[in-house]
Amino acid sequence: MTNNGTSARVSEVSGVECAKCGKLNELEGRVCAHCGRRLYMHCRRCGVRNPRTAHSCSNCGRHLHKSSWGRFKRAVSRYTRGHWRYKILLVLLIAVAVWVLVYRLAAPSQFPDLPLAQ
Repeated sequence: MTNNGTSARVSEVSGVECAKCGKLNELEGRVCAHCGRRLYMHCRRCGVRNPRTAHSCSNCGRHLHKSSWGRFKRAVSRYTRGHWRYKILLVLLIAVAVWVLVYRLAAPSQFPDLPLAQ
């Protein structure tokens, strides 16, 4: 545990634990010797270098990792980017479905000029 209560898996004797594969690496290393993943990340508020296994910054206490909701929103926007034709088609299909439901459920006297579906 560090001085502000964050739990970072860093040992002065053994090294830094990789967040991806869990192997121990040297303190001076920037990437994992086993899988190549970066070992440290910088705080977005104060810029202090923290191990990737830490949940919050050792200097200011800010949460280091983005939320699951943020990752979900980015994944959805990445998937739907450039698919504007599909979005327009989906909106049109929903509009037609709503119109058909309203027409079917409404009394025929409300739409005298439309042909009735028998």
